[in-house]
Amino acid sequence: MFKVVAVSILLGSAVTIFAQTAEPVIPPPIAPEQIVYRHWPEQFVQWIGPELPYTMIELYVDPGGATPLYEAVFTERATGKRIHCANQQEMVDLDKRSGAEAYLTKMQLDRPANAATGATYLLRFADLCLRAPGNNGRPPARPRPWLSARNGS
Repeated sequence: MFKVVAVSILLGSAVTIFAQTAEPVIPPPIAPEQIVYRHWPEQFVQWIGPELPYTMIELYVDPGGATPLYEAVFTERATGKRIHCANQQEMVDLDKRSGAEAYLTKMQLDRPANAATGATYLLRFADLCLRAPGNNGRPPARPRPWLSARNGS
């Protein structure tokens, strides 16, 4: 009985001394600096062919509110960098605070009359937010549609 009491006292004191060391063995968890979450009721993804310097465009749409909120995200082919374009300044500011390259631009989403499988959606940019290769970083001279996606394909 005395041995059991002595061993438990020795183990208890060793654990107490170990717990009082200057550096903990496992560092405490650190809360993230920023968590950004936004629910997007509609999402579109379109892969882009080799004719453009982007591999993919993602379009996020929130039709609620007085003006629909659009955010397009382009992925550069060479670097994999993601470039954000939004039609409202608040979204651009949020993207920039998150460390992303973001631009304000006017967008229009043309929807099909019937959104059945195979329907085509067309995204138009009134003023492009992207740099055009070989154009000294300026957008192309005339706007053109960048996204044409088929529903269900």
